Amino acid sequence: MQLNTNEVFNLSLDVVAKFKIFKGKKLTQDELNALIKEQKIIEAKNTALNYVSVNPRTRHQVQQKLAKAKFDPEVIDTAIKFLEDFGYLDDYKFAKEFADNSIKTKKASILKIKNDLFAKGVDKEIIESVLSELQDSEVELENALSLAKKKLRIISQSKKQKNPLESVGQYLFRKGYDWDTISRVLEALRNEFENS
Repeated sequence: MQLNTNEVFNLSLDVVAKFKIFKGKKLTQDELNALIKEQKIIEAKNTALNYVSVNPRTRHQVQQKLAKAKFDPEVIDTAIKFLEDFGYLDDYKFAKEFADNSIKTKKASILKIKNDLFAKGVDKEIIESVLSELQDSEVELENALSLAKKKLRIISQSKKQKNPLESVGQYLFRKGYDWDTISRVLEALRNEFENS
């Protein structure tokens, strides 16, 4: 679309149809502003859809992406509501899947998952809700034990460590495991050593 001032706008077919644009049509300033706003909303929706189609994202991540693309806050909110309404954006679902994946594949600690979700902008209540389900399970202990055994094998091969269990404990602490879990893992490893 070209204005009398020779400014040129690219419009989507949806905007052309909605505003019944045709060659030579005269627009008031209010109509022009509404048309431009509608076009920006469509562009923001498309940008957001492309962003969430690559990988699951949080509401905060989408907000940041759209803000970086210089969309107005009102346009950003409209695009985010669109994504939420159609199920493309759900922070609870994102947090649940992220936590499950981190536990199963990365053997991450609850604390590490909590920090990662917080960094991705997930609401504190959602994080607590998702992690409360995981804290009741023995999965974290099993993961810590698995990591500890792997680390202990590596340390045992190098034979440079005077106290390998202490090194394993420090390793688990750096991975974000709490002292209670670390103590239980080290106790289990001591018992294995004594029985073998």
